[in-house]
This record gives sequence, structure tokens and C-alpha cells, in this order.
Amino acid sequence: MNDFQQEKEKLTAALSNLKVSNDIEKANADLKKHIGAPGMGKTTFVQNLANAMGRDCQSIPLAGFKESGEYSILGDEKKPSLVAWAIKKQSSKNPVILLDELEKVEDKEIQKHLIQLFKDYKKGEKFTDKYYQTEIDLSHITFFATVNYIDDLDMELKKEIDITELPDFTSEEKEKILKMKAKEINDKYSGKKGGIISEEVIKKILQRIKEVGIRQAERALYKVEQEYIYTKNKGEKFTATENPQE
Repeated sequence: MNDFQQEKEKLTAALSNLKVSNDIEKANADLKKHIGAPGMGKTTFVQNLANAMGRDCQSIPLAGFKESGEYSILGDEKKPSLVAWAIKKQSSKNPVILLDELEKVEDKEIQKHLIQLFKDYKKGEKFTDKYYQTEIDLSHITFFATVNYIDDLDMELKKEIDITELPDFTSEEKEKILKMKAKEINDKYSGKKGGIISEEVIKKILQRIKEVGIRQAERALYKVEQEYIYTKNKGEKFTATENPQE
């Protein structure tokens, strides 16, 4: 059996492996777009949502995206389509496909192909993958897109997507999220009384780092962890009361 036939059989198996009824499996054919500044948790939100739905999530980073060596957006005789590739990669007929940072697609041809894919998806049409010579029901797929800056998004792409704007985190929400992250880190070092990251350290991080999201603040937490590991390996005393570096 040649490699192509093996790949085609894997895709066919994924398409026929239904674990839920058609009514549950079919997606609402609206492409959801979450807008918010970097570090607002858009990507994590979609991934958690997919987990809650019991669906596999395939993330496609679009920053600087030109053309993948593994697939093209609509597919052709030489490469599978994005949808077929995601189905095979996740071994699932109904994956959630996350198009991350959609506004960073600069290639006009790729923008054109994405618009065509979105139009077919919204119509609930079936899609024929030329590479695998297989028909795919797009109504089984759920698409999400994230956008950092709406003004940077191509106008034609903008027309095809439902917009959900995420509000900025409040100070209380940031502190709550960092406490959860700190607990995850502290739980790994249960032998250290009180953990390695105290509430005082969290407050200092929030005072030092002014941002709409929490990406830099999260990095500061993990830097504290790295400093703890470094000092422990050197046999030195560790204290996290100093201002952590960004």
C-alpha cells in the first residue's frame, strides 16, 4: 500500500468515526471571531471551550502565514485542504478549527481562499478535497478566529465573521487569574512551605506590569519559578519577595 493510500484511509476512518448523533455533531454555521488585545486569553478560551464540548481543537497560527508545506487552505491535487488536514491530524470528523490572529494574514491569495472557505461554511455546503478525492461535510466543523486589532483585519474577511469583543480584564480578574496560575506552580513544589509565589509577589507583579491582558504578568510568574529552580540547583537560599523581572 502506497503512502497516499494509507493517508486517504486514515482520513476516511476519521470521517466515518461518529461518536455522537448528527443533531449534536452538526455545528452552527457561524464563524465566531473573538477580538481583544494580546494576552486576553482568546486562544485559551477557545481551547477550553472545545474541551468542554468534547471536541478536538486544531489551532492554526496565522501570524506571518504564507503557505504550509502540509496543506493549503482550499487544497489541490498536491496538498490536502486545511479542513481535511485538521480532520486527519485530530482523527476527528468534527474538530474545532481555531484560526489564530486572523488579521495577520497578509497574502491576498490566502485571504481570498479563506473568504471562499468561510462562504462555503456559512452555506453549510459539502466540500470536496481534491487531494484525498473525498467529500467533507463542513457543517460538522466549528470555526473560531481570534483577532488582536480589528482595524488591521481585511474588510472582506471582516464581512464573513460574527464579532465578539472581549472586555479588558479588571484588576480583580487579573489577580484571580494570577492566583490560579501561581497555585499551579506552587503545587509542583509542595515541599516549599507556603509555596514559592506568595500573594505579595502577585501584587508586586501587577503593580509593575501595566497591560490590558495578563501575558507579561504570567511570564513574570514563570520567571519566579525559573529563579527558584536556579537558586535551588546552586544550593542557595531562595526568596521571592524582590520585584520579579519582566
